Amino acid sequence: MPYIKKAEANFLLSIAESLTYRQFCLLSLIDQIASFETRDKPWSKDKPRHPESHETTLEALYLYQKQLVVSFSIEERRGANVYEPGLVIPSQAMISGPGVKLSGLLGLHAIPKVELERLALVW
Repeated sequence: MPYIKKAEANFLLSIAESLTYRQFCLLSLIDQIASFETRDKPWSKDKPRHPESHETTLEALYLYQKQLVVSFSIEERRGANVYEPGLVIPSQAMISGPGVKLSGLLGLHAIPKVELERLALVW
């Protein structure tokens, strides 16, 4: 078990207590994003989205707000500020330092791949 300072443990615990199971799955998915096929463009009026996409994106937006996830475009080689659902592009999601620690401490890599594949599909 890695060493973690009390203050950091309290911080991560307070965040973990506020997350849903789908958000834990999103953290695990984002930590392994290159292994999954996800949307790589913003939502478009021309292309219908999955009925669960908006709700899933709202839960992902909370992870951005808590600084567990950041957005980074490899093509543009820069990050982006994500402050509304329409700016969330799953393929550009990247787990942050605190997100990596939380994922590791909670063992989120143990979430079954089939659940992550389903989530990637609807997101």
